[in-house]
Amino acid sequence: MQKDAVSEGLSPAFSESPIVIVTAVSDEYLAYFAVTLQSIVEQSSKKFFYDIVVLGTELSRQGIERTEILVAGRENFSIRFVDVSDVLSRYNFPVEQVYKPIIYARFLIPELMCRYDRAVYIDADMIFLDDIAMLYDNPFGDTLLLAVRDTGMLAWYHMPDSKEKRYIDKKLHLKYPDSYFNSGLIVFNIQKFNKTYQSTFLLRYAESKSWRWRDQDVFMTLCDGKVGLLQQEWNVLLPYFRNDMQMLLQVGQFELAKEYQVALTHPKALHFIGTGFLFLENPPMYADQFWRLARGTANYEMLLQRALLFTMQRSTKSIEGLSKFSFMLGQETVRKTLSLFENGELGFRYILKFAQRWLQFKLRHCKKWANS
Repeated sequence: MQKDAVSEGLSPAFSESPIVIVTAVSDEYLAYFAVTLQSIVEQSSKKFFYDIVVLGTELSRQGIERTEILVAGRENFSIRFVDVSDVLSRYNFPVEQVYKPIIYARFLIPELMCRYDRAVYIDADMIFLDDIAMLYDNPFGDTLLLAVRDTGMLAWYHMPDSKEKRYIDKKLHLKYPDSYFNSGLIVFNIQKFNKTYQSTFLLRYAESKSWRWRDQDVFMTLCDGKVGLLQQEWNVLLPYFRNDMQMLLQVGQFELAKEYQVALTHPKALHFIGTGFLFLENPPMYADQFWRLARGTANYEMLLQRALLFTMQRSTKSIEGLSKFSFMLGQETVRKTLSLFENGELGFRYILKFAQRWLQFKLRHCKKWANS
Protein backbone atom coordinates (compact mmCIF):
# COMPACT_ATOMS: atom_id res chain seq x y z
CA MET A 1 0.00 0.00 0.00
CA GLN A 2 1.21 3.49 -0.85
CA LYS A 3 1.53 6.06 1.95
CA ASP A 4 3.27 9.07 0.44
CA ALA A 5 0.48 9.51 -2.13
CA VAL A 6 -1.71 11.24 0.46
CA SER A 7 0.65 14.22 0.68
CA GLU A 8 1.93 14.19 -2.91
CA GLY A 9 -1.22 13.31 -4.83
CA LEU A 10 -1.65 10.47 -7.27
CA SER A 11 -0.60 10.58 -10.90
CA PRO A 12 -2.97 9.11 -13.50
CA ALA A 13 -2.42 5.41 -14.12
CA PHE A 14 -3.06 5.85 -17.87
CA SER A 15 -1.90 8.37 -20.43
CA GLU A 16 -5.43 8.39 -21.85
CA SER A 17 -8.19 10.15 -19.89
CA PRO A 18 -9.32 7.51 -17.39
CA ILE A 19 -12.53 6.84 -15.51
CA VAL A 20 -11.39 7.52 -11.94
CA ILE A 21 -13.05 5.48 -9.19
CA VAL A 22 -12.23 5.83 -5.49
CA THR A 23 -13.48 3.94 -2.45
CA ALA A 24 -12.54 3.93 1.24
CA VAL A 25 -12.64 0.68 3.22
CA SER A 26 -11.52 -1.11 6.33
CA ASP A 27 -10.13 -4.63 5.86
CA GLU A 28 -13.54 -6.09 6.74
CA TYR A 29 -15.25 -4.16 3.95
CA LEU A 30 -12.58 -4.85 1.36
CA ALA A 31 -14.25 -8.23 0.81
CA TYR A 32 -17.49 -6.45 -0.10
CA PHE A 33 -15.72 -4.00 -2.37
CA ALA A 34 -14.46 -7.02 -4.32
CA VAL A 35 -18.10 -7.67 -5.22
CA THR A 36 -18.52 -4.02 -6.20
CA LEU A 37 -15.42 -4.27 -8.37
CA GLN A 38 -16.70 -7.47 -9.96
CA SER A 39 -19.84 -5.60 -11.03
CA ILE A 40 -17.79 -2.69 -12.43
CA VAL A 41 -15.65 -5.08 -14.45
CA GLU A 42 -18.72 -6.91 -15.72
CA GLN A 43 -20.31 -3.67 -16.98
CA SER A 44 -17.10 -2.08 -18.27
CA SER A 45 -16.28 -1.17 -21.86
CA LYS A 46 -12.97 -1.81 -23.60
CA LYS A 47 -13.03 1.74 -24.97
CA PHE A 48 -12.54 3.21 -21.47
CA PHE A 49 -9.66 3.05 -19.00
CA TYR A 50 -10.61 2.48 -15.37
CA ASP A 51 -8.28 3.98 -12.76
CA ILE A 52 -9.31 2.55 -9.37
CA VAL A 53 -7.97 3.78 -6.04
CA VAL A 54 -8.73 2.07 -2.72
CA LEU A 55 -8.15 4.17 0.40
CA GLY A 56 -7.69 1.88 3.40
CA THR A 57 -6.46 1.33 6.91
CA GLU A 58 -4.50 -1.80 7.79
CA LEU A 59 -5.65 -3.75 4.75
CA SER A 60 -4.45 -7.36 4.79
CA ARG A 61 -2.23 -8.75 2.08
CA GLN A 62 -4.73 -11.52 1.44
CA GLY A 63 -7.58 -9.04 1.05
CA ILE A 64 -5.57 -6.95 -1.39
CA GLU A 65 -4.57 -9.98 -3.46
CA ARG A 66 -8.16 -11.25 -3.61
CA THR A 67 -9.21 -7.84 -4.94
CA GLU A 68 -6.34 -7.40 -7.41
CA ILE A 69 -7.03 -10.75 -9.07
CA LEU A 70 -10.38 -9.44 -10.35
CA VAL A 71 -8.63 -7.05 -12.76
CA ALA A 72 -5.50 -9.12 -13.43
CA GLY A 73 -4.69 -9.22 -17.14
CA ARG A 74 -7.12 -6.43 -18.02
CA GLU A 75 -5.07 -3.77 -19.79
CA ASN A 76 -7.71 -1.07 -19.35
CA PHE A 77 -7.88 -1.52 -15.56
CA SER A 78 -5.53 -0.28 -12.85
CA ILE A 79 -6.03 -0.67 -9.11
CA ARG A 80 -3.94 0.97 -6.39
CA PHE A 81 -4.18 0.85 -2.61
CA VAL A 82 -3.35 3.90 -0.50
CA ASP A 83 -2.83 3.67 3.27
CA VAL A 84 -4.52 6.63 4.98
CA SER A 85 -4.05 5.42 8.56
CA ASP A 86 -1.47 8.05 9.49
CA VAL A 87 -3.56 10.96 8.22
CA LEU A 88 -6.80 9.87 9.87
CA SER A 89 -5.07 9.12 13.19
CA ARG A 90 -4.31 12.83 13.61
CA TYR A 91 -7.97 13.63 14.10
CA ASN A 92 -10.49 12.82 16.79
CA PHE A 93 -13.53 11.97 14.71
CA PRO A 94 -16.89 11.22 16.34
CA VAL A 95 -17.30 7.51 15.64
CA GLU A 96 -19.32 4.55 16.82
CA GLN A 97 -19.61 0.87 15.94
CA VAL A 98 -21.33 1.54 12.62
CA TYR A 99 -19.25 4.57 11.63
CA LYS A 100 -15.48 4.08 11.73
CA PRO A 101 -12.78 6.68 10.95
CA ILE A 102 -12.33 5.31 7.42
CA ILE A 103 -15.63 6.96 6.37
CA TYR A 104 -13.87 10.34 6.63
CA ALA A 105 -11.21 9.31 4.11
CA ARG A 106 -13.44 10.59 1.30
CA PHE A 107 -12.52 14.13 2.43
CA LEU A 108 -9.00 13.39 1.15
CA ILE A 109 -10.15 12.68 -2.39
CA PRO A 110 -10.05 16.19 -3.95
CA GLU A 111 -6.41 16.80 -2.98
CA LEU A 112 -5.31 13.20 -3.43
CA MET A 113 -6.71 13.23 -6.97
CA CYS A 114 -5.56 16.79 -7.72
CA ARG A 115 -4.09 15.77 -11.09
CA TYR A 116 -7.52 14.74 -12.34
CA ASP A 117 -10.58 16.80 -13.24
CA ARG A 118 -13.21 14.35 -11.98
CA ALA A 119 -13.35 11.38 -9.61
CA VAL A 120 -16.23 9.11 -8.65
CA TYR A 121 -16.38 8.04 -5.03
CA ILE A 122 -18.39 4.87 -4.27
CA ASP A 123 -19.22 2.95 -1.10
CA ALA A 124 -18.22 -0.68 -0.79
CA ASP A 125 -21.80 -1.94 -0.40
CA MET A 126 -22.83 -1.05 -3.95
CA ILE A 127 -23.05 -2.98 -7.20
CA PHE A 128 -23.33 -1.54 -10.70
CA LEU A 129 -25.74 -2.70 -13.40
CA ASP A 130 -24.50 -0.16 -15.95
CA ASP A 131 -21.11 1.17 -16.96
CA ILE A 132 -19.85 3.55 -14.27
CA ALA A 133 -18.13 5.47 -17.07
CA MET A 134 -21.54 6.92 -17.96
CA LEU A 135 -21.25 9.18 -14.90
CA TYR A 136 -18.66 11.14 -16.86
CA ASP A 137 -21.41 12.32 -19.22
CA ASN A 138 -23.01 14.52 -16.55
CA PRO A 139 -21.87 18.17 -16.60
CA PHE A 140 -20.92 19.92 -13.37
CA GLY A 141 -22.01 23.42 -14.23
CA ASP A 142 -21.17 25.58 -11.21
CA THR A 143 -21.45 22.74 -8.67
CA LEU A 144 -18.78 21.23 -6.43
CA LEU A 145 -20.09 17.70 -6.79
CA LEU A 146 -22.83 15.51 -8.22
CA ALA A 147 -24.84 13.08 -6.11
CA VAL A 148 -28.23 11.37 -5.69
CA ARG A 149 -30.88 12.52 -3.24
CA ASP A 150 -31.31 10.37 -0.12
CA THR A 151 -34.88 9.00 -0.27
CA GLY A 152 -35.00 7.84 3.34
CA MET A 153 -33.66 11.07 4.80
CA LEU A 154 -36.02 13.21 2.75
CA ALA A 155 -38.98 11.06 3.76
CA TRP A 156 -38.05 11.52 7.42
CA TYR A 157 -37.48 15.25 6.88
CA HIS A 158 -41.00 15.76 5.58
CA MET A 159 -42.63 13.90 8.45
CA PRO A 160 -44.31 16.49 10.71
CA ASP A 161 -42.15 17.39 13.70
CA SER A 162 -39.69 14.56 13.02
CA LYS A 163 -36.29 14.60 14.72
CA GLU A 164 -34.60 14.61 11.30
CA LYS A 165 -36.49 17.77 10.28
CA ARG A 166 -35.54 19.47 13.54
CA TYR A 167 -31.93 18.39 13.13
CA ILE A 168 -31.63 19.58 9.51
CA ASP A 169 -33.41 22.88 10.18
CA LYS A 170 -32.01 23.74 13.60
CA LYS A 171 -28.55 22.14 13.52
CA LEU A 172 -27.49 22.04 9.87
CA HIS A 173 -29.39 25.20 8.84
CA LEU A 174 -29.64 24.05 5.22
CA LYS A 175 -31.06 26.47 2.67
CA TYR A 176 -31.73 23.58 0.27
CA PRO A 177 -32.78 20.65 2.48
CA ASP A 178 -34.52 18.89 -0.43
CA SER A 179 -31.12 18.44 -2.04
CA TYR A 180 -29.90 16.32 0.88
CA PHE A 181 -27.93 13.56 -0.82
CA ASN A 182 -26.55 10.15 0.03
CA SER A 183 -22.75 10.17 0.16
CA GLY A 184 -22.44 6.59 -1.06
CA LEU A 185 -21.85 7.90 -4.56
CA ILE A 186 -20.26 11.29 -5.21
CA VAL A 187 -18.81 12.68 -8.43
CA PHE A 188 -16.24 15.27 -7.40
CA ASN A 189 -15.51 18.38 -9.44
CA ILE A 190 -11.86 18.09 -8.40
CA GLN A 191 -10.36 21.39 -9.51
CA LYS A 192 -13.27 23.54 -8.34
CA PHE A 193 -13.51 21.66 -5.06
CA ASN A 194 -9.81 22.19 -4.33
CA LYS A 195 -10.19 25.93 -4.98
CA THR A 196 -12.98 26.02 -2.43
CA TYR A 197 -11.88 23.67 0.39
CA GLN A 198 -8.67 21.98 1.44
CA SER A 199 -8.63 18.47 2.87
CA THR A 200 -7.20 19.67 6.19
CA PHE A 201 -10.12 22.06 6.59
CA LEU A 202 -12.62 19.30 5.74
CA LEU A 203 -11.09 16.91 8.28
CA ARG A 204 -10.94 19.54 11.03
CA TYR A 205 -14.50 20.59 10.32
CA ALA A 206 -15.59 16.92 10.47
CA GLU A 207 -14.09 16.47 13.94
CA SER A 208 -15.42 19.78 15.25
CA LYS A 209 -19.00 18.60 15.87
CA SER A 210 -20.97 15.48 16.67
CA TRP A 211 -22.70 15.00 13.34
CA ARG A 212 -25.76 12.78 13.27
CA TRP A 213 -25.10 11.49 9.76
CA ARG A 214 -21.34 12.04 9.80
CA ASP A 215 -19.73 12.77 6.44
CA GLN A 216 -23.07 13.44 4.71
CA ASP A 217 -23.83 16.30 7.08
CA VAL A 218 -20.36 17.77 6.57
CA PHE A 219 -20.76 17.72 2.80
CA MET A 220 -24.27 19.12 2.95
CA THR A 221 -23.39 22.10 5.18
CA LEU A 222 -20.34 23.01 3.08
CA CYS A 223 -21.85 22.33 -0.35
CA ASP A 224 -25.39 23.58 0.33
CA GLY A 225 -26.66 25.04 -2.95
CA LYS A 226 -23.65 23.73 -4.88
CA VAL A 227 -24.79 20.14 -5.40
CA GLY A 228 -25.81 18.84 -8.81
CA LEU A 229 -28.42 16.10 -8.63
CA LEU A 230 -27.96 12.85 -10.52
CA GLN A 231 -30.79 10.53 -11.52
CA GLN A 232 -31.98 8.25 -8.73
CA GLU A 233 -30.96 5.26 -10.86
CA TRP A 234 -27.31 5.88 -9.97
CA ASN A 235 -27.75 5.24 -6.25
CA VAL A 236 -30.83 3.16 -5.55
CA LEU A 237 -31.03 2.79 -1.78
CA LEU A 238 -32.10 -0.71 -0.72
CA PRO A 239 -32.38 -0.85 3.07
CA TYR A 240 -33.63 -4.08 4.62
CA PHE A 241 -34.95 -2.25 7.69
CA ARG A 242 -37.34 0.31 6.12
CA ASN A 243 -39.56 0.91 3.08
CA ASP A 244 -38.51 4.16 1.41
CA MET A 245 -41.33 4.05 -1.14
CA GLN A 246 -43.99 3.70 1.51
CA MET A 247 -42.44 6.50 3.58
CA LEU A 248 -42.26 8.89 0.62
CA LEU A 249 -45.90 8.32 -0.30
CA GLN A 250 -46.95 8.69 3.33
CA VAL A 251 -45.46 12.20 3.55
CA GLY A 252 -46.71 13.30 0.13
CA GLN A 253 -43.37 13.29 -1.69
CA PHE A 254 -45.00 11.92 -4.84
CA GLU A 255 -42.50 13.29 -7.35
CA LEU A 256 -39.52 11.77 -5.55
CA ALA A 257 -41.49 8.57 -5.02
CA LYS A 258 -42.08 8.37 -8.78
CA GLU A 259 -38.38 8.91 -9.44
CA TYR A 260 -37.53 6.22 -6.91
CA GLN A 261 -39.99 3.80 -8.53
CA VAL A 262 -38.41 4.38 -11.94
CA ALA A 263 -34.99 3.83 -10.39
CA LEU A 264 -36.11 0.58 -8.76
CA THR A 265 -37.38 -0.63 -12.12
CA HIS A 266 -34.31 0.40 -14.12
CA PRO A 267 -31.41 0.67 -11.67
CA LYS A 268 -27.89 1.57 -12.74
CA ALA A 269 -26.31 1.23 -9.29
CA LEU A 270 -27.73 -0.55 -6.24
CA HIS A 271 -26.79 0.50 -2.72
CA PHE A 272 -27.46 -2.07 0.01
CA ILE A 273 -27.28 0.36 2.94
CA GLY A 274 -27.02 -1.28 6.32
CA THR A 275 -25.44 -4.28 4.53
CA GLY A 276 -28.95 -5.33 3.56
CA PHE A 277 -27.70 -8.09 1.28
CA LEU A 278 -26.61 -9.96 4.42
CA PHE A 279 -30.18 -10.42 5.64
CA LEU A 280 -31.13 -13.74 4.05
CA GLU A 281 -34.51 -14.27 5.71
CA ASN A 282 -36.16 -11.23 4.10
CA PRO A 283 -33.60 -9.81 1.67
CA PRO A 284 -34.14 -6.50 -0.16
CA MET A 285 -34.80 -6.32 -3.87
CA TYR A 286 -31.91 -7.41 -6.08
CA ALA A 287 -30.07 -9.25 -3.29
CA ASP A 288 -29.77 -12.13 -5.76
CA GLN A 289 -27.68 -9.85 -7.98
CA PHE A 290 -25.22 -9.29 -5.15
CA TRP A 291 -24.83 -13.02 -4.49
CA ARG A 292 -24.48 -13.78 -8.20
CA LEU A 293 -21.54 -11.38 -8.34
CA ALA A 294 -20.14 -12.57 -5.01
CA ARG A 295 -19.76 -16.08 -6.43
CA GLY A 296 -17.19 -14.69 -8.83
CA THR A 297 -14.90 -13.53 -6.03
CA ALA A 298 -12.53 -15.43 -3.73
CA ASN A 299 -14.48 -14.11 -0.72
CA TYR A 300 -17.74 -15.93 -1.43
CA GLU A 301 -17.61 -18.51 1.36
CA MET A 302 -16.58 -15.92 3.94
CA LEU A 303 -19.37 -13.53 2.88
CA LEU A 304 -21.97 -16.26 3.07
CA GLN A 305 -20.81 -17.25 6.55
CA ARG A 306 -21.12 -13.62 7.65
CA ALA A 307 -24.60 -13.45 6.12
CA LEU A 308 -25.73 -16.54 8.00
CA LEU A 309 -24.57 -15.12 11.32
CA PHE A 310 -26.01 -11.66 10.53
CA THR A 311 -29.39 -13.21 9.66
CA MET A 312 -29.54 -15.43 12.72
CA GLN A 313 -28.74 -12.53 15.02
CA ARG A 314 -31.59 -10.45 13.59
CA SER A 315 -34.13 -13.12 12.72
CA THR A 316 -37.40 -13.11 14.66
CA LYS A 317 -37.11 -16.90 14.65
CA SER A 318 -33.67 -16.96 16.22
CA ILE A 319 -33.37 -18.90 19.45
CA GLU A 320 -33.19 -17.05 22.75
CA GLY A 321 -29.73 -15.95 23.75
CA LEU A 322 -28.24 -16.57 20.31
CA SER A 323 -26.40 -13.24 20.25
CA LYS A 324 -24.27 -14.43 23.17
CA PHE A 325 -22.64 -17.12 21.10
CA SER A 326 -20.49 -16.96 18.00
CA PHE A 327 -19.90 -19.77 15.57
CA MET A 328 -17.90 -20.73 12.56
CA LEU A 329 -19.21 -23.33 10.16
CA GLY A 330 -16.76 -26.11 9.39
CA GLN A 331 -15.10 -25.86 5.99
CA GLU A 332 -16.47 -29.19 4.80
CA THR A 333 -19.99 -28.24 5.88
CA VAL A 334 -19.68 -24.90 4.10
CA ARG A 335 -18.39 -26.59 0.96
CA LYS A 336 -21.30 -29.03 0.77
CA THR A 337 -23.88 -26.34 1.55
CA LEU A 338 -22.44 -23.95 -1.04
CA SER A 339 -22.42 -26.63 -3.72
CA LEU A 340 -26.15 -27.16 -3.25
CA PHE A 341 -26.76 -23.42 -3.18
CA GLU A 342 -24.76 -22.78 -6.36
CA ASN A 343 -26.52 -25.59 -8.23
CA GLY A 344 -29.91 -24.16 -7.37
CA GLU A 345 -30.80 -27.12 -5.13
CA LEU A 346 -30.79 -25.05 -1.97
CA GLY A 347 -32.38 -21.62 -1.55
CA PHE A 348 -31.94 -18.92 1.08
CA ARG A 349 -34.74 -20.28 3.27
CA TYR A 350 -33.23 -23.76 3.34
CA ILE A 351 -29.80 -22.36 4.16
CA LEU A 352 -31.42 -20.40 6.97
CA LYS A 353 -33.12 -23.52 8.37
CA PHE A 354 -29.83 -25.39 8.14
CA ALA A 355 -28.07 -22.58 10.05
CA GLN A 356 -30.77 -22.56 12.72
CA ARG A 357 -30.38 -26.31 13.30
CA TRP A 358 -26.61 -25.91 13.45
CA LEU A 359 -26.85 -23.09 15.97
CA GLN A 360 -29.32 -25.02 18.11
CA PHE A 361 -26.83 -27.86 18.22
CA LYS A 362 -24.00 -25.47 19.15
CA LEU A 363 -26.13 -23.86 21.86
CA ARG A 364 -27.03 -27.21 23.41
CA HIS A 365 -23.35 -28.15 23.33
CA CYS A 366 -22.37 -24.88 25.06
CA LYS A 367 -25.02 -25.31 27.75
CA LYS A 368 -23.95 -28.90 28.35
CA TRP A 369 -20.34 -27.81 28.64
CA ALA A 370 -21.24 -24.93 30.98
CA ASN A 371 -23.19 -27.27 33.31
CA SER A 372 -20.53 -29.96 33.43
